[in-house]
Amino acid sequence: IFALMTLESAGIGRSLRCSPLRMSCMACCAPKEDTESISVLSQSQESSRCPTAARTTTTTDVFETTNPAKPFASPQSKELKQVGNPCTSRAPLEGDFVISTGGKRTGHDVKGTAKAWISMPWQVAKVVQVDVDGDFRLLNEQGVESGFMFRREFAFLAEPGVQASPIKDQATKSLSRDSSAVRDRTFEVKLICKDGAKLGLALDSSDVNAFEVLAVDGGMALAYNQQAAQVVKLCFGDFIVGVNGQKGDKAAMLKELEKPTVVLSVAPRVKFTAVIIKEAGEEPGVSCAYEAVSSTLLVQQVHGNTVSSGYVYKYNKSAAAGNTIEQGDRITEVNGIRTRPKEMLEEMTKSGKLELVIGRPKV
Repeated sequence: IFALMTLESAGIGRSLRCSPLRMSCMACCAPKEDTESISVLSQSQESSRCPTAARTTTTTDVFETTNPAKPFASPQSKELKQVGNPCTSRAPLEGDFVISTGGKRTGHDVKGTAKAWISMPWQVAKVVQVDVDGDFRLLNEQGVESGFMFRREFAFLAEPGVQASPIKDQATKSLSRDSSAVRDRTFEVKLICKDGAKLGLALDSSDVNAFEVLAVDGGMALAYNQQAAQVVKLCFGDFIVGVNGQKGDKAAMLKELEKPTVVLSVAPRVKFTAVIIKEAGEEPGVSCAYEAVSSTLLVQQVHGNTVSSGYVYKYNKSAAAGNTIEQGDRITEVNGIRTRPKEMLEEMTKSGKLELVIGRPKV
C-alpha cells in the first residue's frame, strides 16, 4: 500500500527552511497530495527558493525572502549575439550568460509549472543557480526563473570578437564542479553570524544523519562562498553530516544551527546510476520520504529479503559493490526527471526501463 502522510517538523527560521515531511511506502500506486495544515508560498518566496521549494510549506516558515525575479537587459543585441563554447567546457558560474544550442527551449519554471519557462534561439538566459553536476537554473529575458536545466543543451555567450575554441574532454573533466578528483572528501566550514546576520542556508532535513543543501540564500553562507576555493564551496546537493561536532542526532544538529558560531561538516555528493527493468505489476519495494522543499527522494527502507519483495531488492542482489540502493540514499533523478519528487515517485511505478540516479554523502 502506498501510504502518504504529513508530519510536522520543528523549524529554525534563521537557518533552515522547514516543511511537512512526505513519506511514501512504494508498493503499488502513486501518492496522493495531502494539503492539510499547509499553505502555498507567496510569489516572493517562490522566486527565491530552489526549484521545488515552491510546493508547500508550514505557516511557521519565517525564512527571509528576496524580491521576485525581474527581466534583465541582454548583454548583446540580437544581431551581435554569438554562441561561444558549450556549457560543458567548464563549470558554469552564477551570473554567466548562456544561449540554447537546440533552437527554442522550454521547461518547468521554478514553481514546477510545465512549459512555463521559454527561451528562443536568439535570447540569452542568465545562470542563477548551479548544482554539483554543473547543471543550472536560468533566468530568461522575460524575468521567469527555470527549474534545473541540463547544461549540455546550452552554450556560453561568446565575448565580442572572441571565437569559440575546441573542447578537450580531459580539460572539461578537470573543471567539473563535482569531479571526484577535486571534491573527494568531507571538509569543514565555519560560519560566524554577527549583528543578526542570517546563516543563509536552505536545507532538506528529512534524514536524521545528513541534511541536504538546497540553496545558499545569502547571509554568512554566501559570504563564505565568495571567498572560498571552488573545492570547498557550499554547493547545491552537498550534505551537512555534522554541526559543531554533533552527528547522527537530528534534534541536536538543528539546535546547533541556532548558535552564532556554526562549524559544518560538509560531505560532497557522489552518484551512480541504477538501471532496472520493471515488470508489469512489480512493486518498487522501498519506502521514500520528501519534504515540501525537497529536490530528491530519501530512501528510508528497502523492504524484504526475497526477489518478490520488489525490484529494488532484486537489483541489489546483482549490483556491484558500492552500487546497491541503501537506507539513507537519495534518489536524485528518475528517467530524466529531477527536482520534482512527486513526479519521480509516480515514474517509479511505471513498467519498463527505469534509470535511477542515486546520490549519497562521500565520507
